[in-house]
Amino acid sequence: MFTGIVQSVGTVVQVHKLSDNSVQLQVDCNDLNSNSKIGDSIAIAGICLTVEKVNQDSLTFTAISETLDKTKISKIIKGSSVNIEQSAKLQDLVGGHQVSGHIDTTGKVVKIAKSDNWSVLRVAIDEKFANLVVSKGSISIDGVSLTISNIMNKDGENWVEVSLIPITMAHTTLGSLVEGNLVNIEFDLVAKYVAQNTKK
Repeated sequence: MFTGIVQSVGTVVQVHKLSDNSVQLQVDCNDLNSNSKIGDSIAIAGICLTVEKVNQDSLTFTAISETLDKTKISKIIKGSSVNIEQSAKLQDLVGGHQVSGHIDTTGKVVKIAKSDNWSVLRVAIDEKFANLVVSKGSISIDGVSLTISNIMNKDGENWVEVSLIPITMAHTTLGSLVEGNLVNIEFDLVAKYVAQNTKK
């Protein structure tokens, strides 16, 4: 379990395609390189991955078909910057919201409105996920816990907006996003439970 409070921005050192449905990543996770052990869970761009190898300057992970299908990991290349978060401990304060690291889908950045004090990020999502978003609710984008500030779900438009404060833009990868970029999205766990029970 994670909180969506990014601890650092790491760099993808190597991407190695193992097969059509698996990819191995080496990621420089900064301080976590020496403070991690095999089997640890670390969120890479919001994706919960398991440490398979601890190197001096990086950690090694493998992503399989389910992850490749639902995330932007297949678009990640050597040199890419990624948000990093170590899994939360029971005694940790939860500064964001409950994040599982199990990505639901990807969204596309369709608009970025910048001002002196913040930016508003608009991300298009598939219509089938519209029931999982609510204004002032929680969402995780590339592993960052955010509050939804606005939504649209009509006339073929389906998007969510979030407001990014300066510290979020400076200390996560969200500050470097441009229109057209894909982002990993994890919807609020409570919203998913409610939606599941509503179907019954």
